[in-house]
Amino acid sequence: MTNLRADSVINAGRQIAVLLEDGVDINGHSYTLAGAAAATGISNQALANLLHGKSESPRLETARALCRLYGISLAYFDLETEEACQAYLSHHRRRFGPATVREIVSLSDQLSPRGKRNILAILHWIRAGKSPHPSST
Repeated sequence: MTNLRADSVINAGRQIAVLLEDGVDINGHSYTLAGAAAATGISNQALANLLHGKSESPRLETARALCRLYGISLAYFDLETEEACQAYLSHHRRRFGPATVREIVSLSDQLSPRGKRNILAILHWIRAGKSPHPSST
């Protein structure tokens, strides 16, 4: 059980505001309210209502659309403080850093466990300055 003060618990509107302020998609793009609405198919008004407290919590479809846009898990909306939300998004930005790294992460997520082990072995060989295959010379 957590010992959070009631006034320190973040609401869904503030979580969405933090997404708009600090969140980036897997291509490193940030979004305005209108941009996020257009990219997700959520109405501008629906997002504005959430941001300004006129709606207290997003519908599941809305939360899923935002998660898809930002490449995050629905678990983001289970976080209880603004600091936890910011830390989550900071970790997400590090994970999806430069474009090449983002592409590697995206492709590696599609590999089998064996494929991932093979790629890691190759990366270790490269780092050590070795060839994955012994030279025949």
